[in-house]
Amino acid sequence: MVRLGIENCAILRLSAPIKEQYAKEHGLDLGKLLGASEYKERYREDMIRWGEEQRTKDPGCFCRFVVQDVAQPVWVKSPHHKFINTS
Repeated sequence: MVRLGIENCAILRLSAPIKEQYAKEHGLDLGKLLGASEYKERYREDMIRWGEEQRTKDPGCFCRFVVQDVAQPVWVKSPHHKFINTS
């Protein structure tokens, strides 16, 4: 039996990479988008719309961005409650 640990299992979080890409494309402060602030709230609605547009064009765009430097063979997406079934 193989035990899961950091050497063979990566916890993948999508929200930070999505915000990072949004900040780059819109010239915004990533640090402020990652925190709980009025700054993030100002852009929340547009960021959600933008993310949906990106996924409509390319459903795997953010997943590829998240896993590009992951070496572990097992991936766990976190948090799980935000999983969207598009079928």
